[in-house]
Amino acid sequence: TTKYTACECKPGYNQTCTELGPVTPSDYCQMNGIKYYNNCKTCENKCKLDSCPVGNICEYEDCSQKYCTIGCATGYKDLDNYWCNGALRCWVK
Repeated sequence: TTKYTACECKPGYNQTCTELGPVTPSDYCQMNGIKYYNNCKTCENKCKLDSCPVGNICEYEDCSQKYCTIGCATGYKDLDNYWCNGALRCWVK
């Protein structure tokens, strides 16, 4: 009689984390060519600023508790349109 060992992941390793990715990418179970994780990210963590710089319009990311600049405030112009190729920088018109 031939016996086969079942291939299954440890309990909890049942998420593919396709939306935002896994919390720990190196901690996974691979079964049938698919990686299964036990903990998926719930936040993009795209924002990095502790406060919104003067002259900018920002959005607040609740999960990271950080700000992202998304534009220049009224009365300010975007420096990138003139000579910068970096982050958003605003100056008074």
